[in-house]
Amino acid sequence: MARLEAHYFVNRGFFSDGWIIQHANRLVGIPGVIVQGRYDMVCPVEAAFELSRAWPDAQLRIVEDAGHSAWEPGIQLALVTALNQFAKTGYFS
Repeated sequence: MARLEAHYFVNRGFFSDGWIIQHANRLVGIPGVIVQGRYDMVCPVEAAFELSRAWPDAQLRIVEDAGHSAWEPGIQLALVTALNQFAKTGYFS
């Protein structure tokens, strides 16, 4: 796993700088939830703010007591809550 992650990091995820934000217009009309840990040192919170501005159909959830890991309790709760919201709407049915 570490070798695979290092390969992507060295190659910048195979994206040019700003690619995701520049192409966020493709997400218009698609709902989403951006879950971001406040103390995430891998993916800075500023990136989540920038993505939320570029993707108006997404909700931004900052988990105040979490970092990067999806295994942290606050991140897990935010992810499960988001999935339950989508399940209720039937958007992905």
